[in-house]
Amino acid sequence: MVRLKKQIIIISLFVASIIGVLLAFFTLKALGFIHKGIELEITVSDKVCYYSGGLIYADNYEITKGALSDGDILSVEYLNPAINVGDYYTSLNAKVMHEETDVTDNYHIVVRNGKLKIEKRNITVECMYDVYPSEDMFDSLALRLRTGYISPNEHLVPYEKNRYQRGDSQYDIGAYVYDSTGNNVSSNYEITVINPEILKPEIVITTPSQSFVYDGTEHSATNYSIIGLSKGDYLDIDNITPTKVVNVNKNGYQNILKESEVIIRDRTGLDVIGY
Repeated sequence: MVRLKKQIIIISLFVASIIGVLLAFFTLKALGFIHKGIELEITVSDKVCYYSGGLIYADNYEITKGALSDGDILSVEYLNPAINVGDYYTSLNAKVMHEETDVTDNYHIVVRNGKLKIEKRNITVECMYDVYPSEDMFDSLALRLRTGYISPNEHLVPYEKNRYQRGDSQYDIGAYVYDSTGNNVSSNYEITVINPEILKPEIVITTPSQSFVYDGTEHSATNYSIIGLSKGDYLDIDNITPTKVVNVNKNGYQNILKESEVIIRDRTGLDVIGY
């Protein structure tokens, strides 16, 4: 009886040992300490490119350890794409196919990440036409791309770097790039702006013909017609000395307006330079 009990204990210990070994095996396997199949190390290739406005993936890899068995083909799916300028890590999912059969379980695959670097794209922007100084000149600005490339779903938007003052020889503007959803993506570009030329508008001043009946008093022409003034500007007639006449002249008199007498003021009364 005692001998039977000893045999049962020995058998129980043996079974427990087997169970313990199996548990240890599967635990180590799950933790990666016990590898199954052919070891295959895949390294994602580094990539450097320019911002494009779309998702950018890694597009190459190298088998850096191990080899595929004859007839096996590696199929990969690249992961972790990026869109904006910066430095990133990329990876991939891999499986091995033999004709139409998935034989990935025959391999122990290790993937090494690659680096993805997206750099700024250089663009040069210019105004579509030069501008005349006016209160609404900024609203009339239209930009176009002179050199470089922006994504088809992006567009240029001007802004004033320094507010234009009447008399400035240059209009200092900048340009933003926005995408179709309204996001400012300018940080992905190195933007150079060619400022528009400030043109001097031409104005034409005329004095309409006037007639008077002789009455022995002095008469002068004080009505002026002006074409080409910007919105809010006006001719300071107080600075003009009109031609004054008393006697009759059958050929009339010429009302001479000197250029030095022409002063154009804005709506605040300041002398405007730039005509």
